[in-house]
Amino acid sequence: MSSFWKYFIVNLLLVLVVGEVVYITTRPAVDGSRSNLLSANLEERFVGDVVGVDTLYKKYKKVAAEDNLSSSAQAKVALENKLGGMKQTYDGTAALNNVLMKLTRNYEKLVALTEMANRNQSSMGQNKKQLETEIGDLEKETQTLNMTLIAITASGG
Repeated sequence: MSSFWKYFIVNLLLVLVVGEVVYITTRPAVDGSRSNLLSANLEERFVGDVVGVDTLYKKYKKVAAEDNLSSSAQAKVALENKLGGMKQTYDGTAALNNVLMKLTRNYEKLVALTEMANRNQSSMGQNKKQLETEIGDLEKETQTLNMTLIAITASGG
């Protein structure tokens, strides 16, 4: 056998051995991904729960804008309870854990942003009222000064 054929056979065997090692080490990951597939029933339930959470958030946002603290707190607790229930329900489902973690984080941030926006809105309303009273006081002072100037010019001329 010539050296070319020996080199060719050795390299071919090396490629086959490396390919077999890669196949054996990655096969559990491929087989495991099949177990991560969701049943249609579980997926429909999850989507229904997400729609429920979104409905609760919209209700919370609407109630929070009305400045009714008790209703706002009740809506927030209902939202948090629904998210907590979803965590418990889908805890063992590997395919949904990442999605559920992101969903929970996003709604918690949305609730925090809603609270901050409502605080800013109420402080802007208070500032507006304060500025309106100051404008009214300044208009009264301007009228008083105008009458005083008219009186001074009338008496001086």
